[in-house]
Formats: sequence, structure tokens, C-alpha cells
Amino acid sequence: MPRKSLSWSTLIALSAFSLAHAQSADAVAPVANPCPRPAAGSVVQNPRALFSSNGVLTVRFSYQHRFDAANRELFCLMTSDGLQNPTLRLNPGDHLVITATNNLPKGTTPWRSMPRTVAPQP
Repeated sequence: MPRKSLSWSTLIALSAFSLAHAQSADAVAPVANPCPRPAAGSVVQNPRALFSSNGVLTVRFSYQHRFDAANRELFCLMTSDGLQNPTLRLNPGDHLVITATNNLPKGTTPWRSMPRTVAPQP
């Protein structure tokens, strides 16, 4: 059977309710230089894919933000090895295990800038 991709907006929806300022050993540490963006006019590459193995894909994200040169606030989910927005590939029936740690400063309101899925217009 073909692998199924999990859209980024689905991942956001699945993770949104579990984001909390974690104080436990399961917490994912903040990543240095989060939310990278390609330079204007550069070629944008597809994000790297992560694949399930033996029926499981386990992913750990750090939810972070930064301000760009135009003072826009950028939010992102980063893996500990610096991947942003990886494509998650699973086979039907596989298990997806997500750990997401909210590493935003207290008082930051992330939801106003979360990506939204827009249905195509007929």
C-alpha cells in the first residue's frame, strides 16, 4: 500500500491541544536559530521527509518563534536536529507519536499566526 502524507495543517491541529510549557523530562529543548526562511528570490526546496519504521513514526517538536528582519513574528515547529516542517510519511495502520513542547515565552499568543488550510474554490 502507498504511504500516506500527513499535511502540516493536520499536524498543527493534532499538536495544538498538547502544547504546554513543559517542565518534565519529556520536554523538547529549544532549537538554535528557529524558523529559518529562504532568501528572497532563492530556490525553495521541498522539506525533508521522515518515514515510519516498523509501524511507528515518533517525532519530537519544539514550538518556537523569532522576529525576522522586517520585524514579523514567525512561529514554527522544529525537530531537535533543526528540521522545520518535515513531511511525515506513514503507511496505513502505522502509529504516529508526537511530542511537542511549547518553548514560546510566557505571554506569547501563538494561535493568531498559525497556518490555516484553505479549501480550493470551484
